[in-house]
This record gives sequence, C-alpha cells and structure tokens, in this order.
Amino acid sequence: MFSPIGMKTARVISDQDIVLHRAGGYQLVKGELKNQDWVSPSLNRTADGTLYLSIRDFVAWDKALRAKAILKPESWAKVYSPARLNSGKTYPYGFGWDVDEDLGQLRIHHGGAWQGFKAYFSRYLGDDLSIMVLINLADAQPEAFIDSVAGLFNPKLVLSNDSTRDLDPAMAGLLRGLLAKTRAGKLAPEGFSFLRAGYFPKVPETYQKLLAPLGEPERLLQIRRLERGDDHAFRCRVVFKDKALEADLQIAPDGKVSGFWLWEDRSHP
Repeated sequence: MFSPIGMKTARVISDQDIVLHRAGGYQLVKGELKNQDWVSPSLNRTADGTLYLSIRDFVAWDKALRAKAILKPESWAKVYSPARLNSGKTYPYGFGWDVDEDLGQLRIHHGGAWQGFKAYFSRYLGDDLSIMVLINLADAQPEAFIDSVAGLFNPKLVLSNDSTRDLDPAMAGLLRGLLAKTRAGKLAPEGFSFLRAGYFPKVPETYQKLLAPLGEPERLLQIRRLERGDDHAFRCRVVFKDKALEADLQIAPDGKVSGFWLWEDRSHP
C-alpha cells in the first residue's frame, strides 16, 4: 500500500538499521525528560504502533484519502460509516476512524500513541481541510494543536468548552467517586460495564499521578452531553483550586460506567 500512494519513507521499525533523521520518543518522569519505555523487538511487530512515518508520508496518505485510492468507492463509504448496533442506533466509529458531525460537517479523525510518540489526524470534509500532528513526547496533547490550527482556518471547527452549568447531581456523585478512587489508586474493573483493551492498569496509574497533587475538586461543570450509540456521554470540566481538568464520562444502559477519560485542558497545547 505504501508504494502505490507515494508514502516513500514509511517502513517497519528496526532497532538495528541506521535510519536517517529518525526521531527519539520521550516521556516525562517526575518532571524530568526520559527516553521512552523499552519494548522487546519480538513484540514490536504490529502496524498499530511499529511503523516509521514522516509528515510527508502523512501528506501522501491524505492525498490517497482525498482521491479514494486503493479501495473501491463502496468500500470507502463503509470506512466512513458509523457502526450500526443491534439496538438500531449508530456508534460514531467506522473502520479505523472516529466519525462525527459535532461541528456541522463530517469529520473523520483518529490518534495513536506508542513508545514516547503521539500522532493525530483530523479531516474536515466540509472545509476540505486536513490537519496532521506528530509529537515525540508521550505526555503531549496533539488534539490541542489540532483544535488550535483548525480554529485559525474556521473558528466554527472548534467546539467551545466554556461552561458555567453544574453537572447533574447524580452524575456529579458518580464522577466524584471515580476521581476519589483513581486518586487513591483503587479504581477497579469491577466498576465498569465495558473496558477497552489496555485500559488497566496503565491508564488509571497515569490519572492517579495527574490527580495526586490537586486535592478535592471544587466544582464539576457539564460542557456537553452526547449520545454515543446506546450510551450517554458527558464532557465535563473538573475545577480544582489552582487548575482545571476535563473528563469524559460514559454511562451504559445498565447504569454502569462504560468509559472514563481524564486529561489536562486541551485549550492550551
């Protein structure tokens, strides 16, 4: 696939080969810059994280998306179609793409992270705009750069995260409980109705480090509410004394949590 669409420097990684201009992946450990965690080459074999790609490769990939190359037109239509659930509702994910219209136009986007690297690709079909971000720091937030760049072209492409509305008391109690358990290192799979692969133990450990110095939240604000298939999703702002975080809380039909994500305010990359 790389050759026909002009991805000239894309390749499978190798710890032995000399690769011109190869970037190193980094992470922050107690505020200090460190090399990424080591992974055995025998396990580093899958294409979801073990390819070398340059920004020029991503530009070539974008051209292929625009031209609908490689695949048949009906296949591209399936790639960009939300998944149909047994309930008849749709979930905003196609074949390898997040698919949504929150901004008044179809947007396909996705990110990835591995060994001190992060990447994000976002394409706004209405504005015919593609934005690609590559970062070699595990703690970076590429989505913040996506939003900032998109806003330069069209301010309507950035969802406002301003909110003064308090989160519903029931949801606020649930979120406070999750935050307390996470801060204490007691978040457990039993409290979830569904978990994506790889969530435990790494994600809660990362959130625990983020929450540890902040204490109890002073306010929980609702930014927006979304329907994600059969689930209800809440985007929230968690306000502490000296800092604010954002959180996504997703609730399944049985009332249990099906998703919990936490990050620093993305409005400041």
